[in-house]
Amino acid sequence: MPTSLRHLARHALALMLHHSGFFALVGFVRRSVLGKREGIILGLHRVLPEEQFARGNSLPGMLLKEETFDSLLEYLRAHYEVKPLDAILERKDKERSPDKPLCTLTFDDGWRDNYTVAYPRLKGFGMPATIFLVTGYLDGYAHVWVERLCQAWKEPSQRELIKCHAMRLFRVKLRVGSLEEIVECLKRLPGEERRSILIQLLPAGTCPNIQQDPDPMMSWEEAVEMSRHGIDFGSHTTTHPLLTFESDDTVESELKNSKARIEERVGKPVWAFAYPNGDWDSRIRKWIERTGYRCAVTTKRGWHESGLDPYSMRRILIHEGNVTGWSGKFSAAAFNFTVAPWR
Repeated sequence: MPTSLRHLARHALALMLHHSGFFALVGFVRRSVLGKREGIILGLHRVLPEEQFARGNSLPGMLLKEETFDSLLEYLRAHYEVKPLDAILERKDKERSPDKPLCTLTFDDGWRDNYTVAYPRLKGFGMPATIFLVTGYLDGYAHVWVERLCQAWKEPSQRELIKCHAMRLFRVKLRVGSLEEIVECLKRLPGEERRSILIQLLPAGTCPNIQQDPDPMMSWEEAVEMSRHGIDFGSHTTTHPLLTFESDDTVESELKNSKARIEERVGKPVWAFAYPNGDWDSRIRKWIERTGYRCAVTTKRGWHESGLDPYSMRRILIHEGNVTGWSGKFSAAAFNFTVAPWR
């Protein structure tokens, strides 16, 4: 089914379930009848004003419009108890309303729009959040490789060169040769091998001028300010490698150095971790626990229930495509369908 038709069918089903009261009924049964002690962790990346939404080089699954974010926060205020991550981790039930489920907001990477766009709105709503920082990206314009690749891909001549180089360098036949497929192949390489391939894939000059960069990261000064006003910080490694493809020495360095750097600059203990790309296994889980983190969030969708492993907490990723309806505006029906606990 074409993407547009699939989106229409999905939203039609979401509308039917939403307006029938089915979502509300399921929530009531899970909380009040089955006694589920669970909460939802929402995962976001970037929040951009309309005029910047098309200029950025991040993949669509990372983007949310400023207007959509405003409507999302309005909806969460009315229907959820938005609490810090440790509220879901520790489940202090006596302090919460039985009528509303718990919700936690998290952001990955440390994009500057978290500070310029999302933070003022969170502050206005009085809502906490946790931002998982890639510490090597802060205080400077790191030009994250995915965004650099996306920028080069926009030029038709560069796109064809990237496709040809990718097929030769990966030594495997690409199924469709899409940007997303190439990015996924690159993610699943050890850091050194990926860097050597990117040197050949990326043309010279794909790093934008600092003043014109549409994809900047936040500064440490901005992180410190946010930490004083309801924003917690966790680790997302130093350079964002997929840890399952790295050696123990690299894993240890990425976990320890990023944790120490945040604690040094922000001045608060770091106890939460987000797996890059959600990739983890038993080896990485042991390293997380051994390094002193109390919990880690994944990208495996679902609600976190009290008593489950704190080092594999489920999270539901939110972006423009899964919380908006036919009009392109925020849709409560689309949101409820996206976060439905049985999906």
